Amino acid sequence: MSESYKFPTAPPSLWTLIFLLSFPAVAAIFFTPSLPAIMEEFQLSKAEVSLAVTAFLLCYGVSQLLYAPIANKFGRKNALYVGIFLAIVSSLLGAFSADVSFRLLVFARALQGLGSGAGLNITFTIINDFYYKEQARRILPLVSLSFATLPVLAMVVAGVFTTYISWKSVFYAFALYSLFILWRVKDLPETYCKKSAQELTIKRALLHYSKGIVDPRLVSYSLLFGCTTSMIYLFAANAPILVVERWGYSASFYGLLSLIPSLGYVSGNLLARGLSSIAQPRNVMALGIVLMLTATSFMQHFWEQLGIISLFIPAYFLYVGIPLSHTNASLLATTHFEDRSSGSSIMSFCNVTFAFVSVQLAEALPKVTIPIAFFTLLGLMMTLFVYSRHYD
Repeated sequence: MSESYKFPTAPPSLWTLIFLLSFPAVAAIFFTPSLPAIMEEFQLSKAEVSLAVTAFLLCYGVSQLLYAPIANKFGRKNALYVGIFLAIVSSLLGAFSADVSFRLLVFARALQGLGSGAGLNITFTIINDFYYKEQARRILPLVSLSFATLPVLAMVVAGVFTTYISWKSVFYAFALYSLFILWRVKDLPETYCKKSAQELTIKRALLHYSKGIVDPRLVSYSLLFGCTTSMIYLFAANAPILVVERWGYSASFYGLLSLIPSLGYVSGNLLARGLSSIAQPRNVMALGIVLMLTATSFMQHFWEQLGIISLFIPAYFLYVGIPLSHTNASLLATTHFEDRSSGSSIMSFCNVTFAFVSVQLAEALPKVTIPIAFFTLLGLMMTLFVYSRHYD
C-alpha cells in the first residue's frame, strides 16, 4: 500500500529539497576558500574581510522573516523564485566587484544572503505542509545530508577555482548553480492552499510572528538548532584562515580537508534516520550533544600540539553529533505550530540570527579559540535541552 500524505499529489522531489535546503549553506561556504585571496587583492585585515561574512549572515537572518508573508500570499514556489532571482543578481555583482571595490562585494554578499535564505525557509515549510510528523522524522535526515555533501563539494570546487582561476570565478559558478536550482524548483508541487491565501500586510505578518516569538517550545528548540548552526559557521569562518594563513597550506588543500567533517555529517544524518524508528527525538538529541562534547574536549586538549590533526579529526565526530541534534530540534520546534510558514520563519530566524551573533562575538574576542567557543555553545545547548523538556 502506498503511503498517504497531507496532499493528494506525488511527494516533492527529495533531490530538489536537498538542493534547496543547502542553498544558503552553499552560498555561505562557497565563498570561504576565497577569503585569503580577497584579503590580498583588497589589502584587508582579517577583521575587515569578515565584513563580507557578516553582511551575508545578517541579511540571511533577516530574510527568514520576509519569505513567510510572501509564501502565504503568493505561494511557496513564487517565494522561491524571488529568492533565487536575488541570488543570481548578487552573484554577478560579486564577480564585478573585483573591478570596482570591496564595498560592492560586501553589498553583493548581503544581497546573496537575502536571496539564498529562501531555500532554508521554504524547504522546512514544504516539508511541514506535505508530510505528517513521523514521515518528516524520516525525511529530514535525508534532506539534511545536503549540508554535508553540497557545501563541502562546493568548497572543494571553490578552492580549485580560487587557486587556478581567480576568486571572482567563484561568484560566476554560484550564479550558474542558482540557475540550476531554478530549473529544479519548477517541478515542485505547490503546497499552499489558494483558499487560505492571506493578505500581504505588515500588521498580519507581525501578528503571526508575535504568536510564535512567545511560544517557548518553538523558541527553545530553534535556539538549540541555532547552536549547531553556529558551530558550522564558526568552523567555516575560522578554519580556512588557520589552514592557509597560520599553517601555510593552499586553499585547494583546505577544500580537500573539508571532506573530513563532511563525512562526519553524512554519518550523523544516516544515524539520525536509523534511530528515528527506535528512539525518541530527545534521546537522539542527547546522544548528539554527548558526541559534540567529547569531540570538543579532544580538540581542546590537543589544540596546540597536532596542528590540522587536532582540528579536523575531532571535527569528524563533532559533525556526527550536529545532525543528531539539529534534525530533531527543527522537527520539535515547528510541528505543533499551526501556521507552518510563519513557524518555519521564526525557527530559521532564531537559528540564523543566533549564528550571526556567535560569529560576531568570536570576531570581537580574537583570543577565544574554536574549542572554547564550542564549549560555550554546548553549555547553552545543555541548558536549553533541560529547559525544553517541559514542552514536549
